[in-house]
Amino acid sequence: MRTQQSESHKDTINLPTVRSMQHVSNLPRLGLIRRLAVESYANSNAKRVYPKGVIVHFQLTLARHCRVPCELEIRILRGHRISRSIRIWTRSSSRAAKPRHPPWAKKATGIGPNDIQNLSRVLDRKCPLGSNSLPLVSSQQLNYKFYDSSCPNLTKIVQQGVWSAIANDSRIAASLLRLHFHDCFVNGCDASVLLDDTSTLQGEKNAIPNKDSARGFEVIDKIKSNLEEACPSTVSCTDILTLAATSAVYFSGGPYWPVALGRRDGTTASKDAANNDLPSPFEPLENITAKFTAKGLDMKDVVVLSGAHTIGFAQCFTFKPRLFNFDDSGQPDPTLDTSLLTNLQSVCPNQADSDTKLAPLDPVTSTKFDNVYFKRLVNNSGLLQSDQVLMGDNRTASMVISYSRFPYLFNKDFGASMVKMANIGVLTGQSGQIRKNCRVVN
Repeated sequence: MRTQQSESHKDTINLPTVRSMQHVSNLPRLGLIRRLAVESYANSNAKRVYPKGVIVHFQLTLARHCRVPCELEIRILRGHRISRSIRIWTRSSSRAAKPRHPPWAKKATGIGPNDIQNLSRVLDRKCPLGSNSLPLVSSQQLNYKFYDSSCPNLTKIVQQGVWSAIANDSRIAASLLRLHFHDCFVNGCDASVLLDDTSTLQGEKNAIPNKDSARGFEVIDKIKSNLEEACPSTVSCTDILTLAATSAVYFSGGPYWPVALGRRDGTTASKDAANNDLPSPFEPLENITAKFTAKGLDMKDVVVLSGAHTIGFAQCFTFKPRLFNFDDSGQPDPTLDTSLLTNLQSVCPNQADSDTKLAPLDPVTSTKFDNVYFKRLVNNSGLLQSDQVLMGDNRTASMVISYSRFPYLFNKDFGASMVKMANIGVLTGQSGQIRKNCRVVN
């Protein structure tokens, strides 16, 4: 975005209204969303000449998915020089707030591409749905425009499939998110979790963490079928699953984050790796952290990605020991909230036929992606032992408390951690294949 002095009017400023920043060639490398659009509040005329001494507002819309818009204010001071100042807020903020003058604001002849980098730092702090803080992929050959020419309707087709699935089954959003997690933690994100057992291949669907609990395969199948009609043999099942998980979070009221694409599908699966590498709800924090570290993630990612339990349900057997025989003591978990304990014992009585019954991970807003999960942990009301242990370590407890207080911080960090997870061990280039059917190797 550029401001220039008019040749014919020395006391006026010419502010062109633009609808894209494509002229900034290094925009993706600076970390800003490549579809960043700028729409003028003041006038839709592309060459309106504004007199000096006025304030022009712009709204920065993050693609089509920004539900918390940011606003950029360019203040044109009286005189022959331009001073730049930024005011960024969300809908909940007061418009009467005094503009914020960042340290980099200075007198100059205009706002040009070099200022985008400074603006990205402000957006990182003030716009929680911005993607400028997310790690960008370069070494793994993933690209935000990977399918722009070969399958331009990809995002639309995936989102329509996920939206339709959620409309029919509100639980499916959590199931798709979990499916993506279970895929990436077993030999990398390669859609191996989608493979059926054959005479020559033992898939991961019957591994202990997945058997009778992994769901959403039919949703991926339908999306894949629609994509094969639109653009045959083009989009990998891995990218479909990655985009489906992203859409599932967004359609549940959570954040949106851009996804770099170009992953390819694996030709093998590992039931043993699924049994060994996926974190268990019965494991201590140090074991769970070690499994995350082995995948290139860290303790912060443990806390952030555990926040996915803000939606979905768990089978009774995954937490029943906390209700009746915690640590083989013959007593309930003493840290469990008393009222929650009573309620769960009625839902999951101490008998074998209740093992597969379901209880919401977050009974307050079980289908809404928010930060209530962390609030419940602070109140000793986490459902799984692997969730509640986050409050037993000072390092993780401090993060839990922060996320319980600042939902936008959680949204921002969740997107960043999901991008990291989606880049675990991906296949690109000539590695792997593009499956025609996500359930079988070509």
